[in-house]
Amino acid sequence: MGTSNSRKFEPPRLKNAEINEFSRQSLFSPQLIERLYGHYYRIASSQNDDGVIDLNEFCLIIHKNPNRSFILEGIFNLFDANRDGVINFREFLQGLSIFNKIDSLGNNIEHSPMITAAKTKEQIDFSIRLLDLSRRRKIYISDIQRHLVSAVKENPSLRLNDKAIEAIVERTFDDEDYEKDENGKYLTCESYTKMVLRKPIIFKWLAADMERMMQDSSKKPPKRSKSRCLSV
Repeated sequence: MGTSNSRKFEPPRLKNAEINEFSRQSLFSPQLIERLYGHYYRIASSQNDDGVIDLNEFCLIIHKNPNRSFILEGIFNLFDANRDGVINFREFLQGLSIFNKIDSLGNNIEHSPMITAAKTKEQIDFSIRLLDLSRRRKIYISDIQRHLVSAVKENPSLRLNDKAIEAIVERTFDDEDYEKDENGKYLTCESYTKMVLRKPIIFKWLAADMERMMQDSSKKPPKRSKSRCLSV
């Protein structure tokens, strides 16, 4: 019987300069950068052992299965900043850092008004890019409903049917200064921003998905070789 020389791809160890650069850019601590690197590698090698995360692997992060959904495809496309169809490690960190609550020194950034304000703006901009499907700087009620329906279906602990979601969104818009065109009711991005600043709970479901992406990052990273380079 013959033996196979093939083995799973193992990423090289990050250099200290790379860790420090990633830490400055993301506000993640150097220790967390290394854990996230190991977490990223486990995801990137879960189906295609190529050192980058594709859409199927991305779906596995949150819901433990490769089934695609409307909302996950939208989030994936926002993480994929260079639009090459995969997420490299730098993009992975940049996406997660938007909802990060701890700085590189281990302090809660919510205690820093300046950083909190900057993070809130990042989060709102992220949700606008996700919800503005028309790319016309309009947040349509129908698009919000579509995203929420998808989010609820991905989370079995949420017991809401489509009609209940529609009623919730309608009530939310009734309190706002919405406008209307041939496609229905919508908020301008400026009105949407004001609404979210008053009601930040509106995009807490996004933060929950980001936290699920990080939930395995506390595991010990896999042993690393020096033979190949993981895409960063």
